[in-house]
Amino acid sequence: KVSYIFGKLPLVELSLQMTTSSRTASSKFANYAREIELHWKYKERQRKQFLFNSPQLQLRSHLVGWLKNISEKLKVSYRTIHLAVYILDTFMDNHSISKDRLGFVALVCLMLAAKFEELDSKIPKISELNKYDGYRYSSKDFISVEVMVLKFLDFGLTQPTIAHFAEYYTMVSILPHDLKSVKFSFHHLADIACNMVAELLDICLKEVKFLQHPPSKVAAACILVTRKRLRLSPAWTPVLAEVTGYKEDSLNFCTNLLMYKIQQENVRRKQWVNSPDHGYISDAP
Repeated sequence: KVSYIFGKLPLVELSLQMTTSSRTASSKFANYAREIELHWKYKERQRKQFLFNSPQLQLRSHLVGWLKNISEKLKVSYRTIHLAVYILDTFMDNHSISKDRLGFVALVCLMLAAKFEELDSKIPKISELNKYDGYRYSSKDFISVEVMVLKFLDFGLTQPTIAHFAEYYTMVSILPHDLKSVKFSFHHLADIACNMVAELLDICLKEVKFLQHPPSKVAAACILVTRKRLRLSPAWTPVLAEVTGYKEDSLNFCTNLLMYKIQQENVRRKQWVNSPDHGYISDAP
């Protein structure tokens, strides 16, 4: 349900507890926000710069879509798939990977991300992942590439992604005074907002241009676009500005790109629904 749309954190319940007023939300989040910014944004600045060097960059969108489809079947969290794609992007950007092994490397990245983000019971087994690439690789192959990727990352998987920041920001994305702008209950409005943010997170995964921007900025833009689509006023609240550390105008590029991608996605969906192939999805990379 929406309360756990991003995984472990009960968003709506925390929102109700923490947002009885803008002033209360601001004061309760102040210390925690500083800790988050000190840690996550510090880690964010340590991310390897994305240089668009991968020879297979043109295959990225299809590869990410395939990996997202698998992650949904495995029922892993948004944080897991976003971390998996971050690992894949970083590794691809610094290595030349043969086309026929891209799917295999992507599966290894998903396994690594799941080991970091999920409970032991939710970590997919090698045999489970292997079926998505035709059972072509042994457990030894998986472990060998896993070690190679870990060494390249200096064994550092504690990288906050867009999903991590979005999960945090969503807790203050809807405040009680927003009910003046709509005819929904708080829970219904929070439900709609969470699903909109989830939709935007999927768009962010596939669009390579977002890699030029800090994950925290892209996540903040997701919240801003969601509030604009809901026609909430103001679109960017003082609480959001304080918690995210971003002014509204600093999010313009990411916001405009998100709105453009939403329009593209709507057109694509209409074309897909009307196509003779509607209803058929391949598990092949």
